[in-house]
Amino acid sequence: MIGFNFLIAGLLTAAQAAAAGGGEFPCEKLRDEGVRVFEGIGAPDAEPSGPVRLKKKALLARQRYPLTTRWLTLDDQTLATEGGKFPAVPFRAFRIDGKTSFCTSTHRDSLFGPRTQDGNFLLRCLVDQNGDGRFESFRAHGELVAFNSRTGKTGEPTGAVPGVRPLPKPLALVESPAAKDPNPGFAPRIFSELRVTGMTDQEVNLQSLSHVAMLPGSFGERFRGSEDQETVTVPLREGSWTSPSGQTILFSRKGKDWYAAMAGGAAASGAKLQCGGSVVAIGDKFTIMSEAG
Repeated sequence: MIGFNFLIAGLLTAAQAAAAGGGEFPCEKLRDEGVRVFEGIGAPDAEPSGPVRLKKKALLARQRYPLTTRWLTLDDQTLATEGGKFPAVPFRAFRIDGKTSFCTSTHRDSLFGPRTQDGNFLLRCLVDQNGDGRFESFRAHGELVAFNSRTGKTGEPTGAVPGVRPLPKPLALVESPAAKDPNPGFAPRIFSELRVTGMTDQEVNLQSLSHVAMLPGSFGERFRGSEDQETVTVPLREGSWTSPSGQTILFSRKGKDWYAAMAGGAAASGAKLQCGGSVVAIGDKFTIMSEAG
């Protein structure tokens, strides 16, 4: 199995977050080795549901918020699609060595030459050597190494540093609605849900959970890291209640039963993008958005 040498997912703990100060990730300490750059947090794929009868384990809301990005391709469609034989080569922004680079994990011999000439690398990143806005060359980035899924151990990188290689001709990038992520099922998104964990005649315990999910929904909204959870006790009375993260719940009563309905609230339970779109902050947890997760 293949793993990534530098493309890793990181999570900052609550204690480290406090040391960072004010819920801000220390961007100067971020390893600029291929983390992805996102433009924003999109609208949820499902609106809040309700009203839901309150009981233990009742699910009040479950939402998935996509992380949005710009997709681009080459201004020369013949090279981008090899004369229409393939989809356009997709490029997107990565943070590498503290700067924004436009890279693709799609390999085309017509653009980059034989795959083996640089070794085993994930990305090909465009280089504008003379600063005229067009790219004359590229550099391979992100060495792939062996990975043992049973033990979790990775192999040693070769230490090779690929050189800058020329493109067939100077090229520019253009926005492309047709350019897509080659692995759309693994596109990162923010998963958020609100559940009842217990209740009495006077109050209800609510638990909110948010994290960055990477795997497709059929496998569950999983992520290799911890989650941001918050449990609060709310008095049972008719009217609205707003959580610290901005979720508003409307409580109502019918006979002996209590019901709750979501009334909207802060996107993704207060999730924010930091470090130019490379870090997702949810509560006091930070996720570095790398290609590996």
